[in-house]
Amino acid sequence: TYQWRRTVCFQFSYVFWQCHLHPRERMEHSTNSEAMIALEDSLILDPEQYMFRKRVPQRPRTQRNDLYVTRATSQKALLSRASHLMKNKGITELNIHALGAACTLACDVALQLVESCRPEFELKVAAQTCTEIVIDDYEPLKESLPFVSKQRRVSAIHIRVLRLNA
Repeated sequence: TYQWRRTVCFQFSYVFWQCHLHPRERMEHSTNSEAMIALEDSLILDPEQYMFRKRVPQRPRTQRNDLYVTRATSQKALLSRASHLMKNKGITELNIHALGAACTLACDVALQLVESCRPEFELKVAAQTCTEIVIDDYEPLKESLPFVSKQRRVSAIHIRVLRLNA
């Protein structure tokens, strides 16, 4: 009754398993799998058994005109760096990138940059949102436990600021 199909996505190098069941069997199977997931999650969340580590998100090679926004960096420092790049370095295009909770901070920096540069030159802003996959690792503190990695999706924003009259 089980028909397993394995789909491999080489771009992100992870494997999806899909299970096609009869609707009656799906209910029986879902209660067992939900119990197993709950048991697995309770083991992973135990700080005596696993140590939680976030992997650094993958990103393309950083260019001179890229600005990566995090919650750790102050808004004033980000704005001064962006305005320095646009005014003093002569960059005509600035790319601002942010993940998760830093998305609102990136939007604020882009809007404040437009306001601060308005008397000297005009800037145009284009924003694109997407969802990126990040990986969390759970390293076992005991040798008998397996190494566990989990994927989660995080919202991201990429803001492109163009200088119109150079």
